[in-house]
Amino acid sequence: MTWKDLLRQLDKYKYILVLIIFLVFIIFLDNNNLIKLRKYKKQLNTAKEQNEYYKQKIKEDSLEIQKLKRDKEQLELYARKTFFFKKDNETIFLIVKDSTQKENTKK
Repeated sequence: MTWKDLLRQLDKYKYILVLIIFLVFIIFLDNNNLIKLRKYKKQLNTAKEQNEYYKQKIKEDSLEIQKLKRDKEQLELYARKTFFFKKDNETIFLIVKDSTQKENTKK
């Protein structure tokens, strides 16, 4: 088989060859190839989910802040739970679970 015969045979399939080369370029070699595009879509979806989560968290915290601004008793309760504030005539006992005991019993 000579080069001319080979070129004639390739001439029959030139559109298929061009299509294959184009697909290989688009899928693997381009800067914005399909593999990167898929990865970027996953990152975008993750960012959108986080955005929704934080919007919901902001709403909850805004409601909590407004509740604390309105009611002094709620503010006092929040300070006592979160920052362990106490009244002058009180004693607070903190009960902390020991995490090392759990590890020892699991072994």
